[in-house]
Amino acid sequence: MDLEDRGLMTDAGRSAFEKAFEYEVVTTDSEMNQMIEDENKLRRPELYK
Repeated sequence: MDLEDRGLMTDAGRSAFEKAFEYEVVTTDSEMNQMIEDENKLRRPELYK
């Protein structure tokens, strides 16, 4: 997220990240999604004005 926030993440980096790490899709109505959104609001309040 830090690299994305600073505009330093490239398409090649995103592709490498996706290959290196497993991830699950988080549905918009899940408790996990709410936790992520709450954390994002704390860390990046400018995106939620």
